[in-house]
Amino acid sequence: MGTTIHAGRWWTPATALFVPENAVQTVVSITTALILLATAERLLGTARATLAFLVTGVLGIALGVLGQWSAANTGELLTHTTESGVTLDPTVGIVGALIAASAFANTLWRRRIRLLTFAFILMLALYNSDQNNVYRLIAALLGLALGAILRGGRIQRIRRSSHGETRTLVAALIGLTALGPLAALLPPGGFGSFSFIAAQGFGPALLSLLPLALLLVTAIGLRRGRHFALLLGIVVDIALIVLPFAAIPGGRLSADIDGYAALAPVAAVLLWLFAVLLPPLASLVLLIATRRQFQIRAPRDAVVRFTLLSVISFALLAVAYLVAGLATLSSYVPEAGLGDVFASMLRRFVPAGLESALGPVVVPTAPIVLSLSHWVGPVFWSVFVLGVLRLYRATSTGRTAGDELRFRELLRWGGGGTLGFRGTWPGNVYWFSEEGDAAIAYRVIDGVAITLSDPVCRPEHAERAIIDFVAFCDANSWTPAFYSRRILVVVATRRLAGR
Repeated sequence: MGTTIHAGRWWTPATALFVPENAVQTVVSITTALILLATAERLLGTARATLAFLVTGVLGIALGVLGQWSAANTGELLTHTTESGVTLDPTVGIVGALIAASAFANTLWRRRIRLLTFAFILMLALYNSDQNNVYRLIAALLGLALGAILRGGRIQRIRRSSHGETRTLVAALIGLTALGPLAALLPPGGFGSFSFIAAQGFGPALLSLLPLALLLVTAIGLRRGRHFALLLGIVVDIALIVLPFAAIPGGRLSADIDGYAALAPVAAVLLWLFAVLLPPLASLVLLIATRRQFQIRAPRDAVVRFTLLSVISFALLAVAYLVAGLATLSSYVPEAGLGDVFASMLRRFVPAGLESALGPVVVPTAPIVLSLSHWVGPVFWSVFVLGVLRLYRATSTGRTAGDELRFRELLRWGGGGTLGFRGTWPGNVYWFSEEGDAAIAYRVIDGVAITLSDPVCRPEHAERAIIDFVAFCDANSWTPAFYSRRILVVVATRRLAGR
């Protein structure tokens, strides 16, 4: 803003697209150009990709500067902290060109490009909100409009995503909400809603990353369609919504406003504080809206083992801390009682910021208790995370005793190819069509459903059986692998790949 408006250099929104700010920005710009801008060129062509880069980049920066200037005249706090900043960033135009090019991609990639790009930019704008990230967001919005103009009046068909694609997109979005706060720790730190994390030092920042680690674990499970991951994500998001209020001393905020002039800065601060709630709120709404996609449950015995592991590890670590703490009760500062030590024990298992919600803070000075206070929490959550990842791998195939008899009966009527006999091997699991006139024998290994033969059914029903079996695997978050090169299987799978 200082260069473009105050110094009167009106051409700088254009030149800023061609001169990276430093060596790191140069590497980032070249990398994104080779990947993202090249993708835009393939979809748009060289001339239109160049046009999209220039139009979205120049207008994105120009409109952003005008917005900063207008907000600064009203006393908005953020614009005063960024008005002296200099923008030299080719990625503004690259992002705009990519979004414009997405209008020419197929349904699958158009959805992926737009959702993930906007989610990534919004995370940067919230967590590291220097002016460059705001310019990228404006350029992306302009890219949507420009893409619609370049495409013309052709209406883009909206197709329903498969189970696997929906799970992948939701998992990616949840993963971005987990990684977003790390941007607040990147230099120069930015001025976003979460940038105060970095100002507290690296130690408190690490203690604040527990919910984010759990969200990453949630994303892994969502990709596999796991119901437990859905529940874990909902609990973590609710905790992230409640956490800012629980961390407020006394549960209330107060401000002395001396006249109307002081109201604008206070309103700006409150606005950015409440913006902290936007990512978990959006994540919570997304999980609830797509909850039907995550219905794969672990077997009961796996759930029991996970529950016992979590409860026993928590109990052992909590008892170890309590015993050590009570044995050295006089070492706490300030003076502590039994209730204080118990609250201190609970504090070891929760992220930083909840100290005020758990009563007065007491600090152990005895070496053994101090060591336990540092490590009981990380050890427990490490065990918990490993247990969750193991729970995700537990699979229930739902085989019954009569399945093999049904399969053998169908096999007598024909089908299965020359390898049909392998469908009778011990340990196989069987899929049957809704009509009951087709079956496929398979085994699930590391998320891959490997078939043992061709479909066991009449020849005219084989293609339909393959398509239905692929849909069944998609619903269970498995990758189907057909142990066959018969022309019928090849043709059916190619048709599915083209959808």
